[in-house]
Amino acid sequence: MINNFLIKKKSNKKHKIFLLQKNFFLFYLAFLFLLDPKIALGQIPPAQNLINKLSIFLIKRPSRIDQTVVFNFPEKPITLNETWWVLDSNTAKLQVTSPEFVAFKLNFLYKKDSRIEKTSPDNSFTAIKKTGGHLNELMWFEKPSEVKTTLLKFQIIPNDSFDPPPKSLFKPSLLPSEKERIIQTYSKNVTLERHQGKPMYRIGFDFSEKPNGIWIDQTTYQITRLISDSNCDVSYEYESSESNRINKKTYKLEGQTFIITADPKPRSDITKYETSFFEPKNLAIQNLVIQNLSVEQANLIEMFYQKCR
Repeated sequence: MINNFLIKKKSNKKHKIFLLQKNFFLFYLAFLFLLDPKIALGQIPPAQNLINKLSIFLIKRPSRIDQTVVFNFPEKPITLNETWWVLDSNTAKLQVTSPEFVAFKLNFLYKKDSRIEKTSPDNSFTAIKKTGGHLNELMWFEKPSEVKTTLLKFQIIPNDSFDPPPKSLFKPSLLPSEKERIIQTYSKNVTLERHQGKPMYRIGFDFSEKPNGIWIDQTTYQITRLISDSNCDVSYEYESSESNRINKKTYKLEGQTFIITADPKPRSDITKYETSFFEPKNLAIQNLVIQNLSVEQANLIEMFYQKCR
């Protein structure tokens, strides 16, 4: 009789645990549904749909952008000023100066697939192919179709991210409406992640392969994070949920963090510049010298501009 009582008691205990687990699961689903129904229902849109929704946040005119880069070295922060003149995603110029070190100057010209810099007073130039790190500023001036091409070209997302649904999903008995539903809901390489405390769509590689990817806010469809092959991990914060103006960018590179704050209102007076302004012959020569910097600090600044610009 005692044994029967013990068995019954254990059975009741298991039942209570099961009920607790069930109630917790239902509560969790309800919480997710309130947070965003798409998470609870597991609805993940195709990568193409997400890219199309980015168009409202892309800059559609030539612009000048002024921003400040802060390298938070333990000994002393170093501040550099960047000025970008961007005609479009294929033509841009960057000038970097220092308010503290007058001699310091960096100048880059971006032409199609190349980044050009002047290496000597006798008009010698070095051109390197742009990498995924170099597109962090210029991608905002692309059309959605160009963004798609860029993400694939620089291996930020896998090549098959925009593939159509496999034929195995389409049975002969399917109605046209069901076929359309499969096409509209089939997603590949798109997952649900959390970033900046909010739900995000991530288009990218499996983390076991490499971290490359792009994070898109599930509610606003703003790009909030991008990781490229050059190991540039950058997060974006906007002026508002309906704006394409980025107030702050946080770069993580080789264990270091760099903060960029931008003028929230890019100037549009760039059209007054002559075409020659964007020619290599009008580039100033580079000067990377900053006094009283350790070799490690100087190398980090140089690495940032080589990999992320």
